[in-house]
Amino acid sequence: MKKVSSSVINSTLYFLLFSIAIVCAYRGQFQHPHRNSSIYQYFQSAGFNLIKFKQDWGSLRVGWTASDQPIVVGGKRYVAAIGAHANSKIWLETKNTQPDVELSGSCAYPDRFVNRVRCSIRQGTKSLFHAELSPANRKIPFSVSIDKSKPIVLGMSPLSNNINNAHGAWLELKLTQRK
Repeated sequence: MKKVSSSVINSTLYFLLFSIAIVCAYRGQFQHPHRNSSIYQYFQSAGFNLIKFKQDWGSLRVGWTASDQPIVVGGKRYVAAIGAHANSKIWLETKNTQPDVELSGSCAYPDRFVNRVRCSIRQGTKSLFHAELSPANRKIPFSVSIDKSKPIVLGMSPLSNNINNAHGAWLELKLTQRK
């Protein structure tokens, strides 16, 4: 059996510990999007300013899941969608200056994933919408009145203690004047 020097072992351990520290430091940290990013531009076109976002695994994607798969719900491909992964929060503020505005769209659970998720929309301490998504209940539409003076938080969380495969999506978000 070949003997490995202690300096090789120490270097390897140092590299592994350093790598783990980097991953732990990045995971779940707030991210502030660059104004030219597709995620920022998606929310701009929907009538919002993207303030910041936080996600425990992967990154928010336009038209794609956090694991680089197209967003497909019930066999239909969605391009005007945000792929998210639990636990995630997206802070938005409205650009609309009109009173009585409404946020509409759908919260969805993409095909191919098995861990159920809960989606929520909050404004301050007020819950505007929440739904539990599963393979049997993949897409739930919503339409909520919002107070344009307060940020909105879109959230995804797992229904179990495990975030593996806990993917979700926000489909076809739009801000409109309430009638």
